[in-house]
Amino acid sequence: METLEIPNWHYSSVMPVWVLCVLLLSLIHQTEQNGHLPPVKNVTLHPEENDKGTWVLNVAWRDEFVENAESEKSIYDIEVLRTEQMMRVHHETIYVKADPTIHHHWKWTSPLPLQCTSHSVRLRRRDQHQTGNWSALYTYKGQDLNASSAAVYPQNEYFPVGSNISFCCILTAENVPSFSSSLFKIRISNRTVITEPLQFHSTIRPRILHCDDHNRVGTTVFIGYPPDDQNLTCVTQDLSSVQCYWDSGRETQLLGRKGETKYTLNGSLCVQPENNETSWTLTAQNPLGVKIISDTADPLHRVWLKKPKNILSNVNERNATLQWSWDEQKYNSFSMICQVELNGHIYNKTFIGTGLKSFVVEDLQPVTDYRAKVHCGSSEHFYMWSEWSEMTHFRTKEDIPEPVDVWMQYLGESTYVICKHLTKSHGVLTGYEVTITDTKNKTSSNHVGPNTKCYSVSSENETGNQMISVSAKNSAGLSLPASIIITRYPGSRVNISRINGNNGGFDIVWLESSSSTCGYVVDWVPTYSHEKCAVQWKRIPAGHSNTRIESKFLKEGVRYNVSVYSCTAGAPQLLQRGEGYAVEKKPFEKVGNIKGQSNGRNLVLSWETLPLDKHGGFLLGYKVKIFYYDSNTTEEPSETKNTTVHLKLNLGSYAIKVSAFTSAGEGDIATFHGRIEEDSLFLEMILAAVLGSIIAAFALTIITFVCFKSRQRLKKKLYPDIPKPKLSGQWTKKGIICSEMTEKDLNCEIHEVHSIECTALDVEDGTLLIRSTSILLPANSLYQTLSEFPVVSSFSPVTSFITLDPISSQPFIQNLISAIENPTYNFISQQSVHMSLLSEPTLEMDDSYLPTPNNVHNTFQNKDS
Repeated sequence: METLEIPNWHYSSVMPVWVLCVLLLSLIHQTEQNGHLPPVKNVTLHPEENDKGTWVLNVAWRDEFVENAESEKSIYDIEVLRTEQMMRVHHETIYVKADPTIHHHWKWTSPLPLQCTSHSVRLRRRDQHQTGNWSALYTYKGQDLNASSAAVYPQNEYFPVGSNISFCCILTAENVPSFSSSLFKIRISNRTVITEPLQFHSTIRPRILHCDDHNRVGTTVFIGYPPDDQNLTCVTQDLSSVQCYWDSGRETQLLGRKGETKYTLNGSLCVQPENNETSWTLTAQNPLGVKIISDTADPLHRVWLKKPKNILSNVNERNATLQWSWDEQKYNSFSMICQVELNGHIYNKTFIGTGLKSFVVEDLQPVTDYRAKVHCGSSEHFYMWSEWSEMTHFRTKEDIPEPVDVWMQYLGESTYVICKHLTKSHGVLTGYEVTITDTKNKTSSNHVGPNTKCYSVSSENETGNQMISVSAKNSAGLSLPASIIITRYPGSRVNISRINGNNGGFDIVWLESSSSTCGYVVDWVPTYSHEKCAVQWKRIPAGHSNTRIESKFLKEGVRYNVSVYSCTAGAPQLLQRGEGYAVEKKPFEKVGNIKGQSNGRNLVLSWETLPLDKHGGFLLGYKVKIFYYDSNTTEEPSETKNTTVHLKLNLGSYAIKVSAFTSAGEGDIATFHGRIEEDSLFLEMILAAVLGSIIAAFALTIITFVCFKSRQRLKKKLYPDIPKPKLSGQWTKKGIICSEMTEKDLNCEIHEVHSIECTALDVEDGTLLIRSTSILLPANSLYQTLSEFPVVSSFSPVTSFITLDPISSQPFIQNLISAIENPTYNFISQQSVHMSLLSEPTLEMDDSYLPTPNNVHNTFQNKDS
């Protein structure tokens, strides 16, 4: 680095002008004689000592020759050489002020300590047109010229981290021939060897370098950092004196007394009564550098109070008084502000006053452990808080519990009142007082233990409303009662809708109710749980019509009933109810009791459905897959919502897999195995036919037996016997005359005459009261009938007359007459009978016979005989 020093003196302005002219002419003459610039003379060298040793060489000379008096600058070339080897190690061109009356100075920092070897310096002048000759060599002698013992340079010095340092080893004359080293390899003089530049990145520990491999001569290298102190701050704590503080910054890593950082502080350390701004300066110095920092302030604006001492507490149920003391008397008249920290959190109130020594902390929780500490500061010119006082511990006293949160659950024929866990019991909970008031204002009280969170209020005879009041109890007394009105049988019924989960929870929305006076209650309980008091609930303030049930209160794969109640002055009113899964899962179990009934290739497969609590989600149906072992094929799976399916199977062995599924996937698989064979198929067909015939015959036999047993009753009910008609009065015996009409037909006539009860002559037309009836009968039937009566006296087919003995042929005559008179009961001929009546006698019917209407119809047609 160049250093140009300008002396403070100057030539007098009254110097005779002729003197200057003479000098100028002589210089010009000399230059013209030699043909170049004259060499530089009167050069001096001297080393510059510092904490790092001898590394800087100072060069001084005077510019006795000035080429141009009007020139402002002179130009010089400077070279530095290692004397013994005449090796140039530095070359530089410098510009100095053209003034022959002053000394010029130039500094050069060597890469090696100057003790390592001799260094020579020479200079020459230059201008724009020519260059002067080099001056003579001016030499600074090194320690290698007259060393009486071996030495290593630099010797035990300090260097900053990241430095590149070359070390030299000076040998004695007798040691030169036998010298060997793995580190010192470069020779720069007869008795000096150096190292390549070594870079030091680490500050772990000092490093020792030895000159030769025998470790007889060496040096210690200390690597570190210059001072890094900063943030000088001067404050007062006792209101009388000033203390200054600063941050030491990065560690210097320098060891030993020589490596310590030395500090010097300048400025007043007393506090003046009146406002008085003061400045302070801190100087930090170590072998690697110097750091200067400063601060300016009024000490009374930099008050840092000492920490409070001897802190105590006076405790009640919900507040505590904290007290402490000060060491400094001046604090009693000093305006200050204080804070307290409770259980790791700053209390939400600050306290201001003169010489504060106590304050009251409020809004504490009963029977709670607290840790408290205090710090204070100046309230007029707040600068910073004091250090915290020592920690004090205290426990507040018991207070009556907070009101409990009660709700209800209907489970079967029982009703339960449930209490949530009391988070603010304010002491040791000893139990609950339960009071029941019925519709007749009859009151009963019960004490239950502190672990009883579920209380049955069922009554077999109670059908009206009941008011249940619950109060928690501890040593401080009873809490305010929490009441609920319940009914034995809830009167409000609503439809259950389906609700879907959302991100593991339920979003519930309802219509606001005009009957709501105190908000709403949303409760939820597992749908198929029979566990009492399993219901959970939350209260919603009035004016809100939606809420969310978080996933932490719900289990995956469990169906919940979610109900919304309106909180009223009376019993809660059920507004709506939903059912759903917060998170649907696949079924937890496989279908049970799978079985099949086959008929040839037809199979009826059935199974039992899953228990409702094993669905895991809304059951969408069942999947049926058929796998055939013989062909190693699987049919396309089918889906059904029934628990019975009809399948048509192929021949061979098969496996049928059935699984229930929800939106989350299929459950475990139940498998049914079977085999269809061709022989068994034919045998099953035969057996089915035989079995069907047997069943049909058995059924027909049963029907026939039943009909036979019931024939008389059915005949009497549906077709009763018709009695023979009777004629009123007495008649003479009938006579029959038959004549042949054709080869196959006979015409038979019956002649009868009324008895003497009737007149022989008809009054109206004068004829006899003779009734004649004729009928056309098949001849073969008549002949067959006559053959059955051998008493017939004569029969002439020619004349077509039949003569019968009136006595012996009486049965035949009666049958024939009966056939003619009652054709419905004709036992002789199967042909239809036509009768012609001359007149209708009066029929006499048995009184016991009453024909059913529309059951029997007698049709008579008039036809000529």
